[in-house]
Amino acid sequence: MKRCCFRITWITLFLWSLLLCSAYSACGPQMGLMDNVHRVFISGYIIDFHNEPVRDVVIRIWVDGKHQKVCVLGKSAEEVVSEPDGAYLAEMELPEGFGPSSIVKV
Repeated sequence: MKRCCFRITWITLFLWSLLLCSAYSACGPQMGLMDNVHRVFISGYIIDFHNEPVRDVVIRIWVDGKHQKVCVLGKSAEEVVSEPDGAYLAEMELPEGFGPSSIVKV
C-alpha cells in the first residue's frame, strides 16, 4: 500500500512539473522572465505530525527578507496553496544579487 501511494505521489509531482514547464511561455512575460535569468522550481509536501497530508496551506517565499512573486500554473501569484495530497510546486525568478550567502525562506 505504501509503495502504491509513493508512486501516485511521484506521478502527481511529475505531472505538476510538466504542467508548469508547458505553462512557461504564458508565465514568462508576466514575470519578466528572459533566457539569461535564472529560474528555480520549489516543491514539497506539507504533512502533519501523524504523516497525514495537509491541504490548502498557503506557502509564501522570501529571499533575503523580500517577498518573491511565483508562477503557478502559468500565472503570476503572491503565494502557492498546497493540494489535497499536501503537495505544492512553484516557479520563481531568482532576484538580482542572489548568491551563496542569500537566505531563502518558505
